[in-house]
Amino acid sequence: MTNLINTFLNRSIGFDPFFDGFDNWITPKSNFPFHNIKKESENKYIIEMALAGFGKEDIDVHQTDEILTIEASEHVKEEETVYISKGISKRWFRKQFQLADTVEVKKVKLENGMLYIHLENNRPSKEKTFDID
Repeated sequence: MTNLINTFLNRSIGFDPFFDGFDNWITPKSNFPFHNIKKESENKYIIEMALAGFGKEDIDVHQTDEILTIEASEHVKEEETVYISKGISKRWFRKQFQLADTVEVKKVKLENGMLYIHLENNRPSKEKTFDID
């Protein structure tokens, strides 16, 4: 059960008000490629993903319903080079993030081996005023 919660927290954007208190006792696990989810402001987030060696043509970013998927193209293959030491991996991957239905992808940018996905949560206001007829 804890593993399921860790996976959800590590790949969800827009649910943080609900999970604010969980950070103290649940530490999310991470897989390749490594990533950060950064909160820029109350409604803006950035997913930062380390993708050294990948070019724009190697990466596909798409959203279906509330699932944001980032994956390396299937044609990405390791070079047949003999390495003495190899710490940079360029291999196929798929990483998915569960988005709240109010979260929208605003911009995707690959710069200096980092993929940046800018997100905005357009939550409707909970406070409403009604005119009386």
